[in-house]
Amino acid sequence: MNTNKEIISIEAITKYFNHIYDVNNLDKENILSCFVTNKLEGCFMQYNFDDAAHKFQLIENDQKAIIIQFEENLNDIKQLKYSEYPAKILNKLQKDTVMVYRYEFEKLYNDRKIIEIADGVFSLADGELYNKKTGLNVFYGEYDDRIYIA
Repeated sequence: MNTNKEIISIEAITKYFNHIYDVNNLDKENILSCFVTNKLEGCFMQYNFDDAAHKFQLIENDQKAIIIQFEENLNDIKQLKYSEYPAKILNKLQKDTVMVYRYEFEKLYNDRKIIEIADGVFSLADGELYNKKTGLNVFYGEYDDRIYIA
């Protein structure tokens, strides 16, 4: 990028924004294909909102949710297993949910510290790993003195 003598000149600002927004493909996840199909016969509209929602993330987040079981929410967690529309229950359980990074989630899952209670919904199986004051301990085992605050 060429430098300009006057950093706040129109030319410098234009070059800056042209450089910043010089993106070849704004649809790297191919989200438009969830709504439009181009065929030899023409362009067809389709509305595959579920696939688009899974592909679209305004801010990339590599975290997974884990519901912490308490005596007060056990009924709601049991209902999740059989609910056809779990969104309302999940919304209610949000206050009892912590987020962990993918590598922490995989460790917890592989060590059987969490269980899948519904399709893609996980709950802490080992209540000893959670403390209401300090949060979820993802450093159990050799690093028990390190605590993750959730």
